[in-house]
Amino acid sequence: MDKDHAKTIPISEILDKLNYKPHRCNQTKALYQSPLQADKPLSFWVYFKTNRWHDYKLVTGGDLMDLAGHYLKFTRENHTSVDALRWITNLSSNRLIRAVAMPTELIPRPEAIPLELRSH
Repeated sequence: MDKDHAKTIPISEILDKLNYKPHRCNQTKALYQSPLQADKPLSFWVYFKTNRWHDYKLVTGGDLMDLAGHYLKFTRENHTSVDALRWITNLSSNRLIRAVAMPTELIPRPEAIPLELRSH
């Protein structure tokens, strides 16, 4: 995937894969909690026609590549354009790969997984 192709992926689909749902929506735009801020204010707008976003609290916005870079930086991951493109590719390939690591206490212990569900 190249940058031009990445920019055609709907931002709303990426947000959905990150489990962000719109709080307000009409034919032209949707309002989300900001995925770029710890306090998650309702300040993040996605504009469908242009496939661009703007976070009015952070006073920044852009296309999907810009969002990926900001999100990776917010989650303290490497955030070069190559990293952003890889992140978009992973999310858009029907695999949910988050930039944030899962806390180890949420990973089930092998003995807690029923035998029929364990990998052999």
